[in-house]
Amino acid sequence: MKKFSLHLLCLFLTLTALPLSAAKKPVALYGHSAEANAIGKNVLKVAGVKFERPSAWSKDAFSKYSVICFVAQRPAGADYASNSAEMKKFVENGGVLIFTGASLYNFCGTKRNLSKAAPLLGLSTLIKFSASASTGLSFTQDPLAKKMQLNGKNFDWQRGANAAYAKLAGAKSIAVFNGTKSFQAITVHRIGKGAVYLIGPSLFRYSALHKRLGDADAEGRFILNEAGISVQALQKLYRTIILSSPNVAQTAPVKSSWGIKPLGKAGKLTYTDVKFHNQPEFKAPAALPEAFKISENGKALAQIAYASRHDRSAARELKYHLDAITGGKFAIVELKRAGKMPLIVLDGAGNVSKNMMVIATGKDRITLQGNIELGLFYLLEKLGCRFLWPGKLGKVIPRKATLSVPQINIRHTPMLSGRKIRHGSMTGTGDRTLLAMKRLGIKDIPGYVKAWRTAYFEAKGNSSFYAWHGGGGTSGYSWGHSFGGFYKQYGKSNPEFFALQPDGSRSQAASPERCRLCLSNKKLAEVVGKRSLAIFKKRPAHIAASICLNDGGRARFCMCEECRKLDPVNGSPLKMSFPVNGISQTVNYVALTDRVFTFSNRVAEIVAREMPDKKVSVYVYSSYSAPPTAVKPHPNLVLVSTAMSYTNDNHRNRARHTLAALSSFGNDLVWRPNALRGFEGVIAPQNYARKMFDDTELLKANGLKAVDFDCNQQFWACKGLVYYMLAKAIWNPDRLSYDDIFDDYCRSGFGAAAGDIKAYWNQLEKLFDEAAAKGVDYNDVFNLAAIAKLEKILASAAAKVSGNELARVRFLQAGLNLGKVHTRVYDAQKAQNTKLYKQRRQEYLQLLRKLAFEDPLVVNMHGVGFKGRFAHR
Repeated sequence: MKKFSLHLLCLFLTLTALPLSAAKKPVALYGHSAEANAIGKNVLKVAGVKFERPSAWSKDAFSKYSVICFVAQRPAGADYASNSAEMKKFVENGGVLIFTGASLYNFCGTKRNLSKAAPLLGLSTLIKFSASASTGLSFTQDPLAKKMQLNGKNFDWQRGANAAYAKLAGAKSIAVFNGTKSFQAITVHRIGKGAVYLIGPSLFRYSALHKRLGDADAEGRFILNEAGISVQALQKLYRTIILSSPNVAQTAPVKSSWGIKPLGKAGKLTYTDVKFHNQPEFKAPAALPEAFKISENGKALAQIAYASRHDRSAARELKYHLDAITGGKFAIVELKRAGKMPLIVLDGAGNVSKNMMVIATGKDRITLQGNIELGLFYLLEKLGCRFLWPGKLGKVIPRKATLSVPQINIRHTPMLSGRKIRHGSMTGTGDRTLLAMKRLGIKDIPGYVKAWRTAYFEAKGNSSFYAWHGGGGTSGYSWGHSFGGFYKQYGKSNPEFFALQPDGSRSQAASPERCRLCLSNKKLAEVVGKRSLAIFKKRPAHIAASICLNDGGRARFCMCEECRKLDPVNGSPLKMSFPVNGISQTVNYVALTDRVFTFSNRVAEIVAREMPDKKVSVYVYSSYSAPPTAVKPHPNLVLVSTAMSYTNDNHRNRARHTLAALSSFGNDLVWRPNALRGFEGVIAPQNYARKMFDDTELLKANGLKAVDFDCNQQFWACKGLVYYMLAKAIWNPDRLSYDDIFDDYCRSGFGAAAGDIKAYWNQLEKLFDEAAAKGVDYNDVFNLAAIAKLEKILASAAAKVSGNELARVRFLQAGLNLGKVHTRVYDAQKAQNTKLYKQRRQEYLQLLRKLAFEDPLVVNMHGVGFKGRFAHR
């Protein structure tokens, strides 16, 4: 589709403002209510077409309407014998008749035999149709198809059809259902000044097959998926056919201040010299002296003592690991009943902040206080344990029959109060999981989820991979889209709160749960401010309440005059899309950051007047991700930035500049990137761990308060090192460098194969960096030649180890093999070899279905099916 220029968009607005001709008439929709609703709401209303839904048939319709649609069924009395003369005259004089689906059934008084109506319809037979009889729909070279720019395109609209046509008798074919036999899907019979259209695909039936038509992209914009594109194309077909009548009446445009020109004064904020002032400092790994023995020759010499019942689960987890290390059996006792033998004391009830990890070692006692979980995993790592990835294989537990605890004396508060890596959705059975499984052809969804969870959790009662590495925390900050129910609450009482749309309305009905707001509205800011104050009164310990805007909605940002006055004319350049006649068109505009900050500052000021120590948090995201040009954030505003991408060096540099600019204001900064996705659609080993580690540590050194990493696909055999190094970066109490942690990862998990494993990940890092530097697709560098080199490295590693270390190498080999199969599909697609592509795609899907149950942690099928490049083609 050609981009809609600014000139054409303005022309559209001018033309729609012209007075309506007296000869214009509305459209009539007769028949099935669901189908009529689908056409009326999604085709005619968005195009500003006047339409009616008469309750009964009357011959007055021929004089009242410009287009008469019989959708899915026709009303009694609208048969051919009773109306043949009027219908012919109606069409000859420029009227348009449309029959959809099975509305022609019994039109001539006989089932499906339309021979009597051939002079009107241009065909003689209606066929009962099944989607299984067709492989898709394709357009002919009819002028109407060319006008819609759909000729040559294929759609699966047969899935929404229950009727097709045959035996043309004067009509022209617009589209056919393909299969062993070709059936007419859409025809036109032009008579005089008008035409008769027969449309097989049902808009309602086809749309009902697709619950999700798109989603928010990394920048929060609503992007149609393939289903959405197909539904939109079918809407376009109906709209174009209906508007082919020159006599269709359209509603007068609502008087509106909507426009596409920023009206704000030029801003004076510049960021030419902005930079991060602090660099992270690291320390070399240090060996700790032994304190006292807790096991000798497999016999436990110490007890695990808990101070309160809240510490018992940690005590059980500690026992699990100590028993596994030594082969002994450690007793768990209540502290007040402990004997005189050496003790490992868990005392979370002590007078130490839960945000702090405290470990103190005496002559025969080591005590953990404050955040017991952090202390527990810190101690276990000092005893040689590692958690490389979830599940038993990822847990490294050394074997030492004689064991001493090290001399540890540490009081540590994590630099980040909030340390979150999202992962919960990848093990559920929600809509996205169901959609992903369907795309991959996995029918036993409960069985897969059970297999995943069984593999994921190393032992019953033990903590997750993320908790082990310090995830969680209690930051006291809230963020996240916070206006989900706002339209339901205020849509009727205060429509002015919501974004003005190109059609002059403020309706958010297309996606009310993701409504857009009119940020210039001061009363809206008061309402949101009072809502934030209510949150603090209910939760006094809370530091910041979320006023983060929704993303990914089908409604567009507000472009009323008052909002545009908040957009500086010299704001960062931005492309925005708006629906005109239901079709998205792209225009040039400026970033919306200043208007978002203006609104957010008003809310922050309302909160600060009553509660000076409380704050509100706002996303710096989507079309407002660039630094502001005119408006500095209020001191009580928490900036939650999503900036970062590792697949393109230019994008990464721009993101780092943005983060430096935002940090220069001195506001609390939270980082919530989508960067974990990497090259999201490429299911193959990738390594951008160093870049992510470095950026996390850099931001920590410059006042970052919390992190929240989204888009965690959990491709453990492909990106396991990335996840591991990120987890280490967000805590890192010993301030170790990337290379020191990486070396330890290779040694701890792979023993004698450590050198090969290091070479493997380094080679993947080199490939990833090459793609990012060139700005090309990852598969352009992760090709079969590169894969062959990687296979040799892992083969060398496998030859040097056995047991769990060999199994871990095999796990990485499974990820590499999946990447190889995926690359072969990509190569066939790029070569436009359809036969080879289909064959390799089936091999790829078969392998995924096999891995889903045999080795679920290789890649999480939710992430593959929902975002995988080849999963649904």
